[in-house]
Amino acid sequence: MSSYDEVPYDGQAFATTHPSRLFTVGQLFGMTPPAVARCRVLELGCAAGWNLLPMAERLPEAEFVGVDLSAGHIREAREIATACGVTNARFEHASILDVDLQWGTFDYIIVHGVYSWVPDEVQRAILTVCARQLAPHGIAYVSYNTFPGWHMRAMVRDMMQYHTRHFESPQLRIDESRALLEFLTREATRDEPYQAMLRRELQSLQQAADSYLFHEHLEEVNAPVYFHQFAARAQQYGLRYLGESRVATMVAANLGEEARATLQRIAHDEIEAEQYMDFVRNRMFRETLLVHQGQRIRRDIQSSALQALHVASRATLVAPPDDLATALSDDRELTYAGTDAREITTRSPQLKTALWLLQQDYPRSRPFDALRRAVRLHWEGDADDAALASHDADRLGAGLLTCYLQSTLVELHGHPVACAHRAEGVLRIGRVSRETARRGRVVASHRHDGLRLDELLAEVAMLLDGTRDAHALVEEFTQRAVRGELPMERDGIPLRDVAEIRTMLAPVVAAQLERLRAAAVLDG
Repeated sequence: MSSYDEVPYDGQAFATTHPSRLFTVGQLFGMTPPAVARCRVLELGCAAGWNLLPMAERLPEAEFVGVDLSAGHIREAREIATACGVTNARFEHASILDVDLQWGTFDYIIVHGVYSWVPDEVQRAILTVCARQLAPHGIAYVSYNTFPGWHMRAMVRDMMQYHTRHFESPQLRIDESRALLEFLTREATRDEPYQAMLRRELQSLQQAADSYLFHEHLEEVNAPVYFHQFAARAQQYGLRYLGESRVATMVAANLGEEARATLQRIAHDEIEAEQYMDFVRNRMFRETLLVHQGQRIRRDIQSSALQALHVASRATLVAPPDDLATALSDDRELTYAGTDAREITTRSPQLKTALWLLQQDYPRSRPFDALRRAVRLHWEGDADDAALASHDADRLGAGLLTCYLQSTLVELHGHPVACAHRAEGVLRIGRVSRETARRGRVVASHRHDGLRLDELLAEVAMLLDGTRDAHALVEEFTQRAVRGELPMERDGIPLRDVAEIRTMLAPVVAAQLERLRAAAVLDG
């Protein structure tokens, strides 16, 4: 029996694995990756399908295959697919060693949270499948733990392994590991770096699910590697390093001017540069993309690559001026802030206007060319001047690429983020999302990142089947309150008046719908 049958993995959707993200990276580096809408995807170690199922529902013309060694995971994945009417995804109970040419070829192969946690034989099988069954222009995603960062985390893992060596119950091992961390953080030597390291690990694991702690720290196998070792091994299988799913981590400029100059001097190729950046950052986890050895890659990203992409931004304008329309089109500086407190200040009318328009659209995306036309129409009044179109695209593209590569101000997607822009009218979220909410799981957004639902938000989500608007939702919860299923009170006194209950519920429901809209969960 798989350890994942004993302790099922608390899975969810991972934005970095989505074909849209992989397409984007390939496009930026000069490839012609397979179109996302009709791609064929294989996930090795798919758990209960929480990563593949939202993809399959939102990409109905694509095909998805998941394989997992846990019978319980596959049973759950099949149950959810059947319940939600997802017919373009199939789930196979098998070992990665069983995947052969009869399974066919795939445009995108996903291996998340597997490589470092399996024996050497299975690691080799993963790379064999990627080399043998990846389409000519396909992209494989493999995540794994890395040194030097994992050297420190390995100390904690070793302590947990020692402390729990005599316990057989997985839950007891988990509980005892948490108790050990608390003890060490409290009582360890006063050496500040050591205490600080333990404190960081404790804080991290306090927020983590039991399944993460068990499979990350208490599994028999966890074999981190240095990046250069992984890249060399992939090369033995005819695979080439394309990049990271999070492209901004590859940008030396994000380390500072002096670090960039040093890397240019000591690193002879991209593999060495990435390894030295891992040394600087003490990196402990990578999400690496691989392609066939013969695939041509262009490292100098061109703004023309954006023509095939979709752009989104949640950047907010800092201190907007009273005469905003004029400020967007003249040469004064405006500052936009991202979600990680990074800012960009620009005089470019194209970039200022684009970020402002994208902010109004968020969380939806716009095709790059449609954004360029909207920008030109906004500050020139002429979106169809062919003579200026290419020049505009180059200038706007360069600004957006800077924001994408150096901050969180801009998102690039290989497929539209087609969620609802406003929480108005009849509202709906997909059947997979509603089933996810019913099971208390993390719901996947249209960006394929996760939204963890509290009890009330989950109740709202489960009702959004395309038959109710906000008023109907308020009425539904009002009737629940009247029946005593939803206790409501004011100043400690239970509410009985229907009109008063309805009035109190209206802003509460509106707030939940806004949370779903802002998180890109509502269907467009």
